Amino acid sequence: MNMKTYIALVIMMFNIMILNAQTEKSDTIKTQQLKEVVVETQQTLVTPSKSIYVPSAKQKRSAMSGDDLIKRMRIPEIVNYQGQLMSTSLTPVSFFIDYHEASSSELNGMNMNDVKRVEYFAFPDDPRFMGKEYVINFIMVKYEYGGYTKFTGVEQFIENSGNGSIYNRFQYGKMTYDLTGGGSYSANRHNGSSETELFRLPQLDNTIETIERVTDINSSKYSSHNSWVTFRATYSSKKVDIRNTIGGNFKSTPANNSNGNVSYFPEVFSPSSYTKDNDSHNNSFSYRGDFNIYLPKKNTIVITPIYKYSHTRQNSLYTEDYLSYINGAADNSHQASATASFTHNFGNPGQLSASIYGSYSTNRTWYSGTSTGLDVNRVYRFGPEISYSGRYKGFYGRLTLGYNWDKSNFNDVVEVVNSPAVSTSLQYAFNTKNKVSASYNLSRWAPSSNYKSANMIKVNPLMTYTGNPDLIPMNQNRVTASYTFIPNKIVSLSAGTGWSFFGDRYVYDYIGTPTGVIRTIKQPMGSYSLGNYTLSANADLLDGNLSIGGNIKHVFAHNGAPYNWSRSWFNWGLQAFYYFGDFYLGAFYESKAEFSDGIVVGDWMKRPSDYSLQIGWSNSHWNVRLFTSNFFRYSWKNYEMEMNSQYYDRIKINYGTDRHFMVQLRATYTFSYGKKIRSNNQVSEQSGTASGILKNEAR
Repeated sequence: MNMKTYIALVIMMFNIMILNAQTEKSDTIKTQQLKEVVVETQQTLVTPSKSIYVPSAKQKRSAMSGDDLIKRMRIPEIVNYQGQLMSTSLTPVSFFIDYHEASSSELNGMNMNDVKRVEYFAFPDDPRFMGKEYVINFIMVKYEYGGYTKFTGVEQFIENSGNGSIYNRFQYGKMTYDLTGGGSYSANRHNGSSETELFRLPQLDNTIETIERVTDINSSKYSSHNSWVTFRATYSSKKVDIRNTIGGNFKSTPANNSNGNVSYFPEVFSPSSYTKDNDSHNNSFSYRGDFNIYLPKKNTIVITPIYKYSHTRQNSLYTEDYLSYINGAADNSHQASATASFTHNFGNPGQLSASIYGSYSTNRTWYSGTSTGLDVNRVYRFGPEISYSGRYKGFYGRLTLGYNWDKSNFNDVVEVVNSPAVSTSLQYAFNTKNKVSASYNLSRWAPSSNYKSANMIKVNPLMTYTGNPDLIPMNQNRVTASYTFIPNKIVSLSAGTGWSFFGDRYVYDYIGTPTGVIRTIKQPMGSYSLGNYTLSANADLLDGNLSIGGNIKHVFAHNGAPYNWSRSWFNWGLQAFYYFGDFYLGAFYESKAEFSDGIVVGDWMKRPSDYSLQIGWSNSHWNVRLFTSNFFRYSWKNYEMEMNSQYYDRIKINYGTDRHFMVQLRATYTFSYGKKIRSNNQVSEQSGTASGILKNEAR
């Protein structure tokens, strides 16, 4: 069944649910569209340890998912940066629903009418947040019995992609059962890249031979489809909260192909055409348990076991004139981890927590084609941690001290690294309207197994990829600060800044040889630092019917050896929503941006501006939205990336559907039944552990 047929079935089921709603039993909740009653009450509350925001009825009714609701609420402590919700220091935010971690598809499955309030935490001490730094937690209306069903269908017409999902929740007594499934598809002929590469090859006579290679794409074909299913059972009482989640995910990309022309200057190889044929397939399974035990005398035990499995296959064929390069890989990956924490709350003096984390992961990766062999990678991590948090008048502070023991067995190479981990934060609320905070964090980033393979994979006549089995974790130091001011129910202001420094860095390096360039990974290389500051302002006007907001961001980065550059960029964004009756309008604009592509690579990215309009209609059951973006742009260019090093330079233009004119139709239908008293959280698409296959692209 293709995705268009799937979405048609979802729409048909919408209609069936409407007929069912007209004949529902007498103990089912009857819903009726009523005019919104505006109550003059405090919709926001700032405290030293958290901020509380209450969404309006119109915001909930027009939102289609949890993150969509956050964008409509214009929470001053959250900014939308490159399509991702972050803190004002540009640190990613973790989402929770009723104190349980939620993925993006879980946010899509939420019943938006059940959202009571939104809590925002910076460095929370609640053990259920599992040490996350920045947290958005949705508090939901609860059910005594009954539940809801939510259908979601999305079609993107010019982009030629879509997805659909069904979410079902049923609760009886202390048990809650969640079953959800969905799928997606994408098919277009606009993916690929063109690039100009400069190779400087040192010769045996100590001269440098310079070769320019120009690749121009002519056409491409991309198709993928994904399906998933997840089941969860939850038991909740005053003493324990236990849930078990299992899920499967099946993703296939049968075609990711392109063809074009390639030229060399001077003509060490004749000008010719080229073809790239790629396919990949991934099947995964996952299990997660959450055991929260509430003991007498304010003691809490939280245990979280996790297991993930993935099987990945990928193949590539590159042909240039009479030359062909075939590469294949298959990977089986397992990952098991568990965290156990004990917390005692002393009351006013504070709260003390102790936890232990352990994990084991393994990758068995087979290579065929230009390089053959088997890589076996086993990684062990063990880490005890202790933290203390306290409150005094308007102050809230937390200090966490930990220790990480990391052991990596990659084939015959064994590495053991011991390192401390430190996290501290201090927040002060002047009153219920403004707050200032600061934090410091020391941690280590363990290298992925797909950086470690020593196989030499040749991808074109002048380029070979390999990894480094000797990599060890790099360290990160990060400092942040923020300020929030909400003088009244109309205006809110915020500012934030962050700075990160990475030492002992492993990084892609390009080594010149007489016949070509080898891209390898070296450590330690030059340091990497990334800084930013943001300013945001929001206003709710016309009794909340008009919401407008804007922000400015300045990002600056230094990328040491082997790239040795320092750059910065300034961009800004505007957003507005207007509500009238059951309808709503939205507009968004973000200026063009430049930014560093990541810690391990040397690419500097350039992305065009992004703008969109939307109009929607919603009631207590339906939410239908027509969305269009970049309607004056008919280029398939997504972004440009530039990289320079001693032996190899590259300017690459990536093409795709992300920045082209697009029209999207999205609809949700939510049907509730039973008695709303209690509810827990949502379930979602589950993913397996990461593949260990050596990456041949930085992204």
